[in-house]
Amino acid sequence: YAPMGEVNKGLPLMVLLHDNPYEGDKQDVRPFAMEMARRGVLVASLNYTRALDGQFDAFSASIADVFCFLDWLHLNAKALGLSLTGDEDGLIPVTSVSLCGVGLGGHLAATVLNVSGNRRMQEYWASSSLANYLQNPLPIAALVALAAPLCPRKLLDNILLGWVGKDLFGKEYRAHKGMDYLDFASNLSVDVPPVMLVTSQGDKYRRDNLLVRDALLKLGKSPMLLDNPAEEDKEHKLKGAFSALYPLWRTSKEVNDKIAAFVRALE
Repeated sequence: YAPMGEVNKGLPLMVLLHDNPYEGDKQDVRPFAMEMARRGVLVASLNYTRALDGQFDAFSASIADVFCFLDWLHLNAKALGLSLTGDEDGLIPVTSVSLCGVGLGGHLAATVLNVSGNRRMQEYWASSSLANYLQNPLPIAALVALAAPLCPRKLLDNILLGWVGKDLFGKEYRAHKGMDYLDFASNLSVDVPPVMLVTSQGDKYRRDNLLVRDALLKLGKSPMLLDNPAEEDKEHKLKGAFSALYPLWRTSKEVNDKIAAFVRALE
């Protein structure tokens, strides 16, 4: 996705991950991607391995899929009309590359970000795709997570147990040794790039976002948190404050404006 018309300046590139690893598809976030493009952001979205039966190994495959896609973008940038170095005539200069995910796609994006800079996690999530990516990594300039379950390990310690664990891993999540590597806040490093968290008081994963914000503040970072008030839409029964699927709603427009501004500022 790219802005309409002739582009004669550098633009940020957003790699977008859809929600719902069971039945979801990149077409689900097409409206959101189009809105980002209208606001001056290049968007590349992908389908990743589906967790049709809630298998933990499917999440490993999803991580490998994202690294494979990042490596593919790096190798095929010129064919896509993009310049990652910013000095090639006739190509659109890419000023930054960010990861963005909606819902469970946000958790996947956050995990990929942590894996990209954490040797211990790289050993655990080892794959040929990750190995290829690490040979010539595409730097990730920021993370944008929309209504994402970012801290499943912490959620397992309270009454929200049945939500995020079942959402992510079906029946396997309780005892799986990989759970320690899935908590975004617990695996942050001082080198983490800028993070934007989008949630609302009607979001069941709002607490995750607050935990991540606090963890980032302890590292001396300044995350951008959009903690929107819940709005009970009488027609659509939306308890959140925005929807990636319905970008024309007023609250969606406001959030999309802020996301695009955040990504463009990375230039």
